[in-house]
Amino acid sequence: MRYFEQARQLLPNSSRIPESLAYVARRRGEWDQSESYFNEAEHLDPRNVNLLTQHALSYIALRRFPEGLRKLDQVLNIIPDDVDTLAVKAGIAQAEGDLPRAATLLTPLHPNRRRTERVGNTNLPSNPGAAPCTNYPSAKGNTGQA
Repeated sequence: MRYFEQARQLLPNSSRIPESLAYVARRRGEWDQSESYFNEAEHLDPRNVNLLTQHALSYIALRRFPEGLRKLDQVLNIIPDDVDTLAVKAGIAQAEGDLPRAATLLTPLHPNRRRTERVGNTNLPSNPGAAPCTNYPSAKGNTGQA
């Protein structure tokens, strides 16, 4: 922390210093201090989607879902339809018990969702033109020893 504070004096307009301090504070469990550093870094670099996403993940870890969703919406304003961000938003909806909203967020990510075939207990997308997979070793007789 001391080195980052020294670096901050030398690079006052660098968002990477408060961003790094935010990560260290978060790792130490100093959530309020981490949030303060994230806010400072975002002030210096407001379109840094990695920074915004990490800030959202901090809120999610604290179960401060509305704030996390606001950060994720900021990311989507910069990178519309970002798959990873939509998946995180669906995870929040699931954590809140809103499964219909989670499904709505995930639906665009499954273009062939209606065309599935039943395999064991899992629904897998069907691909009628694909050849059967034969490159997996048989479990029978395979002990894992050389």
